[in-house]
Amino acid sequence: MDEIKIVNDRGALWEMMEDMRDVPEVFCPTNLWKSLEPKTISWFRNNDINQFRNIDAELGAHFSVDPLSLPFSNRLIDEKENRLIVKIESILDRIGLALKIGVLSYPRTIKMLSGGLKLYAKTLQALSYYCVKLLDKGGVLDRIEDSGLGNPLDIFTVNGRRYTFGFLTKFSQYIYMKKFIDFENINNVLEIGPGFGTLAEVFAKAHPHLKICIVDIPPQLYFSQQYLSACFKNEVANYNLVKRQKRIDAKFFKDFRIICLAPWQLPNIENLQFELFCNTISFQEMEPHVVENYAKYIDELVTTWIYLMQRPAGTTQTNIKGKVGVLKKTCIEHYIKFFHRFELLERGLAEIIPRVEFSEKYEHMIFKRK
Repeated sequence: MDEIKIVNDRGALWEMMEDMRDVPEVFCPTNLWKSLEPKTISWFRNNDINQFRNIDAELGAHFSVDPLSLPFSNRLIDEKENRLIVKIESILDRIGLALKIGVLSYPRTIKMLSGGLKLYAKTLQALSYYCVKLLDKGGVLDRIEDSGLGNPLDIFTVNGRRYTFGFLTKFSQYIYMKKFIDFENINNVLEIGPGFGTLAEVFAKAHPHLKICIVDIPPQLYFSQQYLSACFKNEVANYNLVKRQKRIDAKFFKDFRIICLAPWQLPNIENLQFELFCNTISFQEMEPHVVENYAKYIDELVTTWIYLMQRPAGTTQTNIKGKVGVLKKTCIEHYIKFFHRFELLERGLAEIIPRVEFSEKYEHMIFKRK
């Protein structure tokens, strides 16, 4: 059986980027994502997309690879163990010479430190898995797994199934939504800002009947469409295919499980509605007027549920265009105002997966149409 690979199609990316030049500003990358764009594009020019989950934490965040997963990877520690040992030996020896007490590095001590890091990685992986497993009343986690595509650093196996920290994080969001939503009784899901498509992957694997529409700016849209096309071969309508449609309706949607749109294609959706809308983290990375524009389409297209996971007070702000950060924060008050036709049923800390936060924590928010 041939190994499944993500297709490198840089022409598809350049097409998206070129098309974006002529669209209204509210459909384009905001200041935060515009500041990250040059580095992201540079990576694409010089690398294989099949390695996009095998990169450092800073660049991984550009592709929505959860950066918190990377330091806790067994494989990362294995691959860099010798380099790590050399660094630690050098530091200890410099300290010893400065204190005039001689060489401090001993191979046994260094190996113990490396072994401790590996044990820490395994402990965090086990905690992540079993925290989610305890809340998974339907046993869904026992029958689905991470694709393993993109060569993720933090992949591990339980009972022969592959998982990553990012996959379990998205699965935990799905578990939260299940408190309110019977997924067997909904059909269509809309997601804006899907990262590289992990939540869509979870939905599609947990509930094969679902039809999922993802919307994102390029170059991020390129990641998600290529990744999901490899996960669900011949079941994904990519940007180029959708672009050739005069309208996106239920008739077009029925031939695919997942369709991939750029934001400026939202006005082309006709006679098609979604029971659930999701946005995790990305609304907080936009200025309020951009979120308000998306909210207008969500109000028209979504019949029942909205799920958000955001920092209620917004993310990092900057006063300088082109520097990482938002020029104006989008906060919980904006979501309540923009989605005033929906009632906020519950909000609470998103703490299912164990993680360390050095700033304001994320919150789950669930809204229902009034």
